[in-house]
Amino acid sequence: GLAEKERAWSDKMKAAELALKSSRDDFATLSNDLQKAEQAYREASVLESTENAAKTEINSLENDSISSAAAYDALAHDVRQMEDVIRQLGEDRANAEQSSRTLVRLAEVFGPRGVQSFVLQNAVQALSSFSQVYLDLLSDDTLKLELALDTGDRISRTAYIRSPDGSWVDRPLSSLSGGQWRRCSLALSLGFTDLVANQRNIRSSLLVLDEPLTHLDATGRAQVGKI
Repeated sequence: GLAEKERAWSDKMKAAELALKSSRDDFATLSNDLQKAEQAYREASVLESTENAAKTEINSLENDSISSAAAYDALAHDVRQMEDVIRQLGEDRANAEQSSRTLVRLAEVFGPRGVQSFVLQNAVQALSSFSQVYLDLLSDDTLKLELALDTGDRISRTAYIRSPDGSWVDRPLSSLSGGQWRRCSLALSLGFTDLVANQRNIRSSLLVLDEPLTHLDATGRAQVGKI
């Protein structure tokens, strides 16, 4: 009767409470899942925004890279042009310096007494070369006589003696021995005849020498005889 109905009702109530509790648990689970879904959506939105910002930054960097490359090419072109200009300026400077040296030399040559000094200097150099050939023969290559023209158009003479170690030592002309001086004098006389013959095409079959063998020993006289 009534007790059975009450038990049945009580069982239904318990079942309903269990069902309600299960529904609440399911609701809580669904609510938690929904919150997670909302959080994931927000994170996805943030990621999408970040990705869009990154794409925008990449596009900006690509544009900057293209602009930088163009600027680099322009600067490289300017640098090459400047290098060409600097190289041309260097060549112009070298040419100008050469022209300046040439003009200075011409001014020296064609200035007051320039032509005379130029001709005299060449003649002195030629006389020095011709004379040294004979001096080498007369002294067995132990004497050297250098002739030069100084700024006052005066001919300077410098003698050199070969030392035992083979080096050359300059000596004043006044310190030369009689034989050494005679050899230098003969070499100058013979060199002068070659100079005249070479520059003036004047050749003589007669050479007058005044006591050329004075102060020469037997070897020196034999050397003069060979010449």
